[in-house]
Amino acid sequence: RRDGVKTTKLILLDSLLQEKLSSLSLRLKMLPPKYTKTVTVVAKDGPVQVTAKYQGNQDSEEVTVDLAAEETHTFPEKSEDMGTWTAIKKIVNISGNASGNPFNQDIEEHCEGVHANIHFTLHPQQGVQLVSKS
Repeated sequence: RRDGVKTTKLILLDSLLQEKLSSLSLRLKMLPPKYTKTVTVVAKDGPVQVTAKYQGNQDSEEVTVDLAAEETHTFPEKSEDMGTWTAIKKIVNISGNASGNPFNQDIEEHCEGVHANIHFTLHPQQGVQLVSKS
C-alpha cells in the first residue's frame, strides 16, 4: 500500500514538473523581437565613415556612407522576399570611425520591441550617443 502512495505522489509530482517545464519552454521560445527598421546617424565635430549591418533570414548586407561634419544619413528599411511573404532586414550593428577614432555599436541593446527608427550622433571623443527611438 505504501508503494502505491509513493508511486501516485511521484506521478503527480512528475506531471506537475512537466507542466511547469512546458510552460517555461513556451515563454522562452516566444520572446518578442528586438530590432529597428531604420537608423539615423549624425556626424558631430568632424567627418565620419559609418557602416550599417543588415541581417535577414537568408543573408546579411553592409552599407557604408561617408559623412561630413554635421551631415545626417538615414539607413533605410530593407526587406527580403521569402516567397509567400516579405521579411524586414533588421539593422544589427553600426561601426566605423569618427575623425579617425573607431566605434562599434550593437543596435539590439537599444531596442525594446520593434522600432521604426533609432537616432544616434557620432562623436570623435564620446563615440556613439543615443538621441531617440521611435
